[in-house]
Amino acid sequence: MKKKRHSVIWMLFLALFLSTAVLPLVSTSAVQAASEPARPSLRKVEVVSNGIKVTWKQSSNASGYYVYRKTGGKSYQKIATITNARTVTYTDKGVKSGTAYRYTVAAFNDSGSSSYNTKGLAATYLSVPKITKITASSGAVSIRWKETSKASGYIIYRKKGASGKYSRIGQVKGKTLTYKDTTVSGKGTYYYAVCAYKGSSKSARATKSFKISKVPSTPKLGTVSVT
Repeated sequence: MKKKRHSVIWMLFLALFLSTAVLPLVSTSAVQAASEPARPSLRKVEVVSNGIKVTWKQSSNASGYYVYRKTGGKSYQKIATITNARTVTYTDKGVKSGTAYRYTVAAFNDSGSSSYNTKGLAATYLSVPKITKITASSGAVSIRWKETSKASGYIIYRKKGASGKYSRIGQVKGKTLTYKDTTVSGKGTYYYAVCAYKGSSKSARATKSFKISKVPSTPKLGTVSVT
């Protein structure tokens, strides 16, 4: 009888020991899992005037973010550490015109870092073409700009007045760096914009205003007499 009672006591003691030893481990694991930052969701990458801007959604439990970049078939490399959890954008200024880049983001806190989207988001950077000259003559307004490295061509836009809306008026390919606007009409201040393109990628727009006090006229042809 005593042996049976001792056996029951021993089993109760063992059960109590296991409950006090195992439960804290489970609780600790649960707390650690709960405190790990969630993987950030990428929103977009876009070409801006001074680089490529990466935007993502704020991650729960994050103290900051790591921004990664890769080109071609290479592996992702960390290019920035964001220490403010509320900051959800980063502009990569260390880019070259005509080069395609792929970006992704991971969150981190004191417990470690999250995973990141291995696919990421891609963009090809093109530098902004600088408009160098705008002149009016012979029934047209001529625009000239500087070449953007590795661009396939350029798209030209125009609007009338500061509050107007830009409309696409032309496109040139290759190394052509001039365009003649023959559709301009009426006096006023016109704004011209030029962006470089390569495939589906476009640079930010270069803009310049031009005031027309007199509509450029088309030269009239004289009378030719045949004898």
